[in-house]
Amino acid sequence: MTTARQNSFRLAFPGLFLLLLIAAVPVRPAQAAATLLETIGNLGTKAHLELRQSPLTVMKATPFTLRTTPVLPPAAAVRDILCDLTMPAMPMPLNRPRVQREGNDFTGTMVFTMAGAWQAEFVVPRPEGKEERFLFAIEQVLLK
Repeated sequence: MTTARQNSFRLAFPGLFLLLLIAAVPVRPAQAAATLLETIGNLGTKAHLELRQSPLTVMKATPFTLRTTPVLPPAAAVRDILCDLTMPAMPMPLNRPRVQREGNDFTGTMVFTMAGAWQAEFVVPRPEGKEERFLFAIEQVLLK
């Protein structure tokens, strides 16, 4: 190789190496923002509610996951698990999202029909015949 070619290669090699290195790094997909809430049920079970939207807005389907610690036993059939969405400031028509049990979690999709403060109450039957109630205060749902 001639000296000019060697110098060109020496100058180009670090740039090519850096380009290959950047291309080889895996890119994580952007995670959607979430609203995370926590409460303790009337029987002492800790619960976390993840709403996969932040900020929360009206008339948008919002998937949710309810997770408890300790995990609630699978005593209830799915149809017996109730989620009730209400607005503390005013009476509203029934808004009861369907809830499914997926492994140790409870999942579904909520739709907030009006801007303002909301409450989400989950009622889960326990094996001993009692009901575990979880009440989450949702401070703000935006118009858009």
